[in-house]
Amino acid sequence: VEASVHPNGVNCYWQRQYLQVENIAFRHQRLAGVLNDGANYVTVSGCTFRDLYHGIRSSGLNDTYIGNDFRDTYATAALIIDSNTLVSDNSFTDIALLDGEGESVWGYFGIRSIGVGNTVRANRMDTIGYIGIVGDNDALIEQNVVHHPLATMNDGGGIAFDQADGLTVQDNIVSDPIGSWANGAPDVAPHNEHMGIGIYFGNTSIMNTIAQRNTVYDCPEAGIHVDHTMVTHGIQVKDNVLFNNGVQLEVSDYSNGTGAGATPPYFVPSYDDVYSGNVMYSLTK
Repeated sequence: VEASVHPNGVNCYWQRQYLQVENIAFRHQRLAGVLNDGANYVTVSGCTFRDLYHGIRSSGLNDTYIGNDFRDTYATAALIIDSNTLVSDNSFTDIALLDGEGESVWGYFGIRSIGVGNTVRANRMDTIGYIGIVGDNDALIEQNVVHHPLATMNDGGGIAFDQADGLTVQDNIVSDPIGSWANGAPDVAPHNEHMGIGIYFGNTSIMNTIAQRNTVYDCPEAGIHVDHTMVTHGIQVKDNVLFNNGVQLEVSDYSNGTGAGATPPYFVPSYDDVYSGNVMYSLTK
């Protein structure tokens, strides 16, 4: 029997700076392997995180999380409540697959970026409970490979974002969301329908956001889904390759009546989106 006495493996305390955590194996912590509790310029590299709640839970500035291996976490593997932080070249395998063991609110992700100036780059993911990568604000999400998201949940994407302004999603490869029938879909959705999407523009305030040069394939519902609210503007979807998805490119205003800025009669006569240069290839009619 193995157990952790402390909730965290390493605690980077508030207002400390330039801490380095390298080449450590973390297991069984009930909150996080590495908890950044307000430190800045923290570097975590070459570590493994397995059979714990969060691998890294960070609330700092200018941090670097690079070259780590996350496996079998119960909740979101890397929860980044940071600004100007780099999350790069990590691997994520079998994340948040146990019903009820992860977050009691929105969660079960590979990486969640909350803050400004964050970069999520060149990470590899296979089998994630819900969304592979979640971003907001002006995050840069690029060169990641996300395979088999939605292993525990439904109605989500490989890469998804909300409350975005200036966000860029580029040069990623997203494929094969699983889509659990049991969990995650809204009550009004049809039952037993795989609602797996590659790249998902959320139902909040999305402005000045670009999805470009991504490759998305084998997603049951849609390769890219662009929802709108009444405040949506500045969306660009350019030069993506969308192959063998249920719908290659899906555009809606489902959330005009419920999302940000909703005002009767919940109607926007036109949006200023730009869709150009996308290759959409279907294997069925």
